[in-house]
Amino acid sequence: MQDYRPWYQLLRVNYEALSWREAQAIVDDVANRTPERVEMLERHIRTFAGFSEWTADGSRDSFLQLGPWVARHTRRRELLPREKVFEPLNPTLSEWQIESLQSLYTSMPIRYFTEHSRGVLCDIGLYIAQCIHMAHPTTKWIRCKCRGDDLFNMPLLGVAKNYGICPFFHTLNAASQQLNTSNANRWLELLDTWLASASSLESRRVDKWW
Repeated sequence: MQDYRPWYQLLRVNYEALSWREAQAIVDDVANRTPERVEMLERHIRTFAGFSEWTADGSRDSFLQLGPWVARHTRRRELLPREKVFEPLNPTLSEWQIESLQSLYTSMPIRYFTEHSRGVLCDIGLYIAQCIHMAHPTTKWIRCKCRGDDLFNMPLLGVAKNYGICPFFHTLNAASQQLNTSNANRWLELLDTWLASASSLESRRVDKWW
């Protein structure tokens, strides 16, 4: 059996610094490798006691079981002192703006998970994206072309014209919320929200970014 190595590299890329060709190459890689990554995720989760029958089949039961697994087997870490301090690059920011950014900076879920757990959660994001694509075959992986957006150049699951979902950061947020609230249904709620959004946007052809 092939060793499972989570795809944490997706969150280590400086997307803003990439050319559009470099960013598009990553998008194409994500599109091509998603089925393989989901199969590897399924095999990985099945190696844990109590989850030997887990299947990445898009069923509601599959997502209900994800909650307990994430709660037991994702790991968080303590930030280093230097990681808790926000150093603004813009000298014109007001005091309240700096305080607001400091709060946002220290609360970003991506910073509190170990690298391995971030990678696993990325693969869970790919699984959810695959489920959305199965329900809405017109969706496809696209590159965020909105310069200045936090997601610029990142792979998004395109739902409607110029409108996409970023599964990676949403799954990190969902995992953080679940660990803080013990809400095992958080993954099912996330799937239902995205499916509803996909249905609405697909029918209206909304022209904006998520």
